[in-house]
Amino acid sequence: MSTAVKQFHEEEAIGKTYDFQIARRLLRYLSPYLRMLISALIFTLVLNLLGVLQPKFTQLTSVASFTTSCNTRKSPTTIATPWAAS
Repeated sequence: MSTAVKQFHEEEAIGKTYDFQIARRLLRYLSPYLRMLISALIFTLVLNLLGVLQPKFTQLTSVASFTTSCNTRKSPTTIATPWAAS
């Protein structure tokens, strides 16, 4: 390996240790907004869950409306001759 490549990898290893410390220091600025952050995360999770379940809700409502409409639908003879229907 060339020296430039070795130096790049050494800096990368050093940078990884400082990334956690910088992130921890930056998280202190979030403390006043912690309540909003938690509520936003919960809201995001709920919306994603509902987005995943949306096809199931559509299936349930379409099956329910289909079975309801089939049970109340009149036969063609009843529509054509309403006086002959029993």
